[in-house]
Amino acid sequence: MFEDDTQYFVTLDYRWDHAPSQINLGGSYNSINDATRVDLSRTVNDYVGSVGGNIQLESDDQRDHQSAELIYVANRARFEADVSRSEFADSQDAYSASVRMNTAVAFVDGHFGWGRGQPGPFVIATMHPTLSEQQALLGVSSLVGYKAAADSTFGGLLPLDVAYSNNDVYINLPDAPIGYDWGASKVSYSPGAASGHLLTLGSDSAYTVKGVLLDAAGYPVSYLQGEIVGENVRTSFFTNRAGRFFIQGVAPGTYQLIAGGDAKKAQTVKIVAAESSLIDIGRVILD
Repeated sequence: MFEDDTQYFVTLDYRWDHAPSQINLGGSYNSINDATRVDLSRTVNDYVGSVGGNIQLESDDQRDHQSAELIYVANRARFEADVSRSEFADSQDAYSASVRMNTAVAFVDGHFGWGRGQPGPFVIATMHPTLSEQQALLGVSSLVGYKAAADSTFGGLLPLDVAYSNNDVYINLPDAPIGYDWGASKVSYSPGAASGHLLTLGSDSAYTVKGVLLDAAGYPVSYLQGEIVGENVRTSFFTNRAGRFFIQGVAPGTYQLIAGGDAKKAQTVKIVAAESSLIDIGRVILD
């Protein structure tokens, strides 16, 4: 005769995920050993200011366990802290706690960068002296924030995501002087396995010049293409209906302004350094 060995048990599972806040809540119960588990977590990302971690509560007929972890992502470091407690049926309570920090420094072509570290390729961003009071944001996302920042004191260190593949880095200087041309807002790298790259933001040729082009009679010269030449710069410009023009990417110095391609009628223009990066040279009259 066989004894009836039929067993019955109940298992319950629940999971809730909230994508906008990156919060996850889960729970489970198993009647075999009266095991209960509840966990609450928030996913952390690589953007500055991200806060995440998790809390877990576990219990069964042999043990009670609680643990918590907190993660904070700063510009130049990542901080982690955790604590846990376990209570066993036949022994004393056990406790543990730890605090960890991740930071790194790197050098490329004699330039120093400081930030969060990870194995693999990276970019060091430095500021040109003309941006001595500004901060550059690297790895910018319009929805999330930025991954690293650079200032005139310390270069920014930005790890690149994938070696031997294209990595786009978006840049923003939210406090750049009006009219300042710091360069491209997106740069791309296809790095090696552990290569370092240097990015310098800004230059002496970062001023924007505005003015009004007039003919000899004092009337606006409308819809005309011209060039400004000098200081190793050759840049085109266009006038609008009122004769106004803007020229980006120039440095202080002496230039020849050529209107309509007629070099014989070039006008000498002097651009003087100023506190503002938007320099108004006023009226330029063609002879």
